[in-house]
Amino acid sequence: MRDGARTDAAAFVRGFGPVAEAALLRLYPEPREHGDGMLVLGEFGWLAPRVILLDPATGRVYSHLGDSELLAGGLDTFGRLLGEVRALRAHAGGPWDPERAARAALGRVREYEPGVLTSDPDVCAFWRAALLVWPLLHAPGPGRGGLRLGLTHERLATDLGPERVVRIPSGNIPDVLDSHAPSRRFLRDVGLVDAPPVRPDPDRPLSVAALDAFDPHGYRDPPNAARLVRLGGVDVVGSRVDLLLDADDGRVHGWYRDDEPELFPIAADLSTLAFAQWLIARVRAYDREFAITHDYDGLAAILTAVLGTVDPIAVRGPAAYWPNVFDDEAGGLLYG
Repeated sequence: MRDGARTDAAAFVRGFGPVAEAALLRLYPEPREHGDGMLVLGEFGWLAPRVILLDPATGRVYSHLGDSELLAGGLDTFGRLLGEVRALRAHAGGPWDPERAARAALGRVREYEPGVLTSDPDVCAFWRAALLVWPLLHAPGPGRGGLRLGLTHERLATDLGPERVVRIPSGNIPDVLDSHAPSRRFLRDVGLVDAPPVRPDPDRPLSVAALDAFDPHGYRDPPNAARLVRLGGVDVVGSRVDLLLDADDGRVHGWYRDDEPELFPIAADLSTLAFAQWLIARVRAYDREFAITHDYDGLAAILTAVLGTVDPIAVRGPAAYWPNVFDDEAGGLLYG
């Protein structure tokens, strides 16, 4: 039985490596001994040292980090689950309703592996998170006219509430943004989103529908301060951070105003900033129904990958803001 299980496991890891990578899992070239009779097939592709185990006696597959949680009832369904995620991630265009696509995937999985969709604490929530969140990647569609994503005011207002998405009239947009038409157009036609982790300026609430050029208020100026527009602030534990829009290239930055001021990237443009806020709102709604934060670090890794697909600037490098925000379970931004 054990020799047969090892043979099956070896064939699986050799055949499903690229499919697993699309689901953020890494399969080893050959299965390894775990020391308790289990076989290690691979690991989850983020910081937590979580491994994928196969029980040769039962054929079941587990996620293991201290405790073991069911990942699949067997290698055959494990492969099918990986294929589901890859298909959702690789959608090639055309009409797309992310919630309909996600629920259709959940329905397919219920037919062959219903146990992995339960909220039982002994079942890994990774598949619930993956099947629900990856379809969100394709919801906005490609952007036009210098913006990365084709988000609309209507979509954001429907999901977040109309009072949370505020269009800025042209007369209330600082003149410095005349040099970056895509940003000016997004502010006027789509609007700014009042949703975590962005905080509107308490002295200039978003309901006023007006923006000001950046004023460092006596603090050390960031580079190119005269070309920056303040959108509000972002939540960073223990720090005051301004959210700034660059009128030269449309990028969004954070500016620490503490003892060691620092400018760091937030988003490539206003569309991907709004997309990140919308993602968080959708995840919170899904969590209330499907308890996807039961695998918090897995959910954070999926969100980071989704956002990074449309905006690598937002997630790469040591100063990247979003991976730390998504992964901060103590802060609880993703809880519904």
